[in-house]
Amino acid sequence: MSILNAIPQHPQQKKPPLLTAVPQPSPWDELIGPFYTINDYAAWEGITRQSAHKRVRAGSVLGVHTSDNHILIPTFQFNSYGERLPYLAETLAALGPAAPDGWSQAIWLSTPAPIFGTPSPISAAQALRSGRHVRVLQAARADAARVTSA
Repeated sequence: MSILNAIPQHPQQKKPPLLTAVPQPSPWDELIGPFYTINDYAAWEGITRQSAHKRVRAGSVLGVHTSDNHILIPTFQFNSYGERLPYLAETLAALGPAAPDGWSQAIWLSTPAPIFGTPSPISAAQALRSGRHVRVLQAARADAARVTSA
């Protein structure tokens, strides 16, 4: 898979948007959304695969591990210019034991919940995107506290 160059660049961005890569189809698409391969993410960032893996391990990029030992990057964590969700790393850290792996983190972030939006529930990712990071961080910490006290 290659990154397409047909989409115009963001005025302040020197590289093409990540969303010009074609996401890999997955049975998880309906629940979490489409994914990029770690190779596409690394190529877009202009970094090595090892550096991309380090970002996933550090929690600055959300990655999910497949049963065949690949890492996929959920697309919902990027805007149309490839910029990561604001407060993503802080949210992942706050979730701690409430979402101990990439799959549970992705589900927590992508599932609509009334706590993030009324009258229509929105996901934590949508809430982060719309500037509601304080509420998302509170919810992540509360979920982590519930898990550790159980």
